[in-house]
Amino acid sequence: MAYHAVGVDLGQSNDRSAVVVLQQQPTRQRDEWRDVPDPHNGLPSGTKQRFTITEPTVFHAVIIDRLPVGMPYPDQVQALKRLVTKQLVRNAVDLVVDRTGVGAPVVDLLVKEGLRPIGVTITGGEVVTGGSGRVSVPKRELVSAAVVAFQSGRIKIPKEYPETRTLTKELLAFKPSIDPVTRHDSYGGVGQHDDLVMSFALAAWWAFRHRPEPSPWVSRSYTTL
Repeated sequence: MAYHAVGVDLGQSNDRSAVVVLQQQPTRQRDEWRDVPDPHNGLPSGTKQRFTITEPTVFHAVIIDRLPVGMPYPDQVQALKRLVTKQLVRNAVDLVVDRTGVGAPVVDLLVKEGLRPIGVTITGGEVVTGGSGRVSVPKRELVSAAVVAFQSGRIKIPKEYPETRTLTKELLAFKPSIDPVTRHDSYGGVGQHDDLVMSFALAAWWAFRHRPEPSPWVSRSYTTL
């Protein structure tokens, strides 16, 4: 069973809502032999110890899309329901939706449809507050999760998707700015809409925060080479 995180940034009446689906990849492991620096318990000099190394979790973006302009919110809810229900047939899915502004009533509609959305209110604050079903998150934290995951290769974005180029541009253009009066930081795309990058950030932040990382390594055996 593969885990999927679905990030949804809801557009206004003249904007398009964006959807990004991240799929967790199977855990990769490799063996590595290391010298035992100070042999003990009767181990002879030159003894090596084998470790099984678990690679960090990696996600692939399997869907990067925008819904049609002007699509009524009830229709968007049905589209999201179809998407999530299809993924739920064989997979574990978390639906993470921006409930800031127009998002609150849409999240309520998703709940009425029998889904369990995680409603995220994006704030300019400093700390994350709330529970598992409704949470407030500083934009700084969401943006950092998206940019770090993208730049470190923890999330792979297929080049062949039509929206890949747009998402990549948005991620590269998403830079912090400091208000000279308040000294508070803010984030935004320079000359770009940020709907795709915010849906990407919602999925990335939730996926890495709520999916436990495997143990990085474990000692397996000794040998004398």
